[in-house]
Amino acid sequence: MRFIPLHTTNTAIVYKNSLCSFASLLVLAFIALSVMLPVLLVSLLSPYSGISESRVLYEQPNVAYNYQYIFDVPARLMHFDLVLFFDAHLQHKCDLSPPSVLAYQLQLPPSGRFRNGRIQLKGELQLKQYVEFTCPFPGRDIKTKFRPVHVETNASYADMSQYKIESLMAQIKANPAYFQLSIEETYYRPTSPRLNRLSIELELDVLQVPGRYHLSIWERLGQFWLYFASFFGISFYIVNKVKDFLFGRHIIRSWEIIPWKKLY
Repeated sequence: MRFIPLHTTNTAIVYKNSLCSFASLLVLAFIALSVMLPVLLVSLLSPYSGISESRVLYEQPNVAYNYQYIFDVPARLMHFDLVLFFDAHLQHKCDLSPPSVLAYQLQLPPSGRFRNGRIQLKGELQLKQYVEFTCPFPGRDIKTKFRPVHVETNASYADMSQYKIESLMAQIKANPAYFQLSIEETYYRPTSPRLNRLSIELELDVLQVPGRYHLSIWERLGQFWLYFASFFGISFYIVNKVKDFLFGRHIIRSWEIIPWKKLY
């Protein structure tokens, strides 16, 4: 006849020792080891575990045309330089306003007969970024700064070289980041010569752009805590098993607390 177990119970053995004994110091060392091991593992594996100092966030910027432009037409109308300035803002983490510009040299049709009509430009907004954006957070009030484009207009003699695309783009590229309008399609629509007018239309697609942001110390601590918690569970389990083995085999000497019920 086979017996069926009707009741089971777990027995816990409690040990005691003096505060400065070898057993107490060894238990404290095991506790410290269970904490330090996850910290060491996260630090060693941080380049491969996703813990980084920056993060890429996608955002659709707010764009508005401020009616500032530079239109350079040469004597022979074969091409001309077009520079348009915009206002664009990123507001996902903080208000950032990188310079925004369309710098484009428009080539007219090679026939040379395009004097009247409509030129249609289609493009999209792109973010050119050199360093990560920095936003304020509790404990540090620092935000990425941008330098506006400076053109001297009040002087009696204006240096015309400052209006060239190369000079303007050199000022814009000196910033940590800037928005640039990339022209993808160009259409020429001739009209009647009697109108004697050349117009330019711009159709702009404002899509989500990737921006790299410098993570605050609190965001990095949040990432670190997720990985630390996963490693700490494993480390605590292993260290606790080693400690139980040392006490169970009496490798570490200590006094066992025996309940009074076991004595009778």
